[in-house]
Amino acid sequence: MSTPAESAAPEAARTYAAPAGLTTPGVYVLVLAGSLVGLLLDVFTGGGIGWIFGCVFIASCAYAALEVRRRDRLAAVIAPPLVFALLMLVDNLARGDGDLAARLVKAANSLLTYGPMLWIGVLVAAAIVGAQMLLERRRAKPAPAATPVEPSPVPGPATRGPAADPVEPTP
Repeated sequence: MSTPAESAAPEAARTYAAPAGLTTPGVYVLVLAGSLVGLLLDVFTGGGIGWIFGCVFIASCAYAALEVRRRDRLAAVIAPPLVFALLMLVDNLARGDGDLAARLVKAANSLLTYGPMLWIGVLVAAAIVGAQMLLERRRAKPAPAATPVEPSPVPGPATRGPAADPVEPTP
């Protein structure tokens, strides 16, 4: 025998369950955390940004695009460039030589130098999101019904309307 509170709990859980997947902040956190790990690995092992950061950045972009909720898909394409720019700025401000202006210029140049990593990450995320949207549309579209098409009637004496009816003589 269950109490009213126990029987109401599963109903409330079904009614208010959130959709599965990453939210917009979750996409930003995932791309930032993964990319930061790749950046730190590259900086501590090779002295600068390299292929480790690029591979981890692209992988985190792809994973975020695969796991994002349907209504937050745009964040999977917007987050990577913002995270990339932030990491380039922080890296150059932390490791750069010279005054603040020189470090900012070096950060802007690194956006161009490492741009292919950014483009690949964004294109991979956009391709995944686009493919998901396309597959969703195809699944939602019902298959065309196989109903026979009836030929339209050919106009003739029976289908001409009231004017074609014979007029009965009046007495």
